[in-house]
Amino acid sequence: MYDGGYAGEPEAPPFLARRFDEIVARFESSRRNGRLLDIGFGAGDLLDAARRAGWTTAGVEVARAAVERARQRGTEAFHGTLQEARFEAASFDVVIAEEILEHVTDVSPLFVEIARGQSSFARRLGDSLKVSARRA
Repeated sequence: MYDGGYAGEPEAPPFLARRFDEIVARFESSRRNGRLLDIGFGAGDLLDAARRAGWTTAGVEVARAAVERARQRGTEAFHGTLQEARFEAASFDVVIAEEILEHVTDVSPLFVEIARGQSSFARRLGDSLKVSARRA
């Protein structure tokens, strides 16, 4: 269903790239091991910003073209779902899950997997960004 999406997607224009840089800068206080995961990363603009800020990036996406593009740009990208990716527990400082809930039929397993693999969970609603840290 999503495999045709994001093929040939242009890079974010400079004003959006700056906004993504601002968003990623807000994760700095959560940096421990320097790993950031974006679930459903789409065009990968937040991953690009995270790499510019020195994060080691990983992503999960169901659109094959987006995964191939992210890999070409230096992201460890998995084609499939978060549950299928089977990342090691607590392996990310920040997990981003932006605009994905409408694509998930049962959110409970998704949230269990996010909690298992993260130290800090970023949830973006509209234009406001909230970062909640969980102490290990």
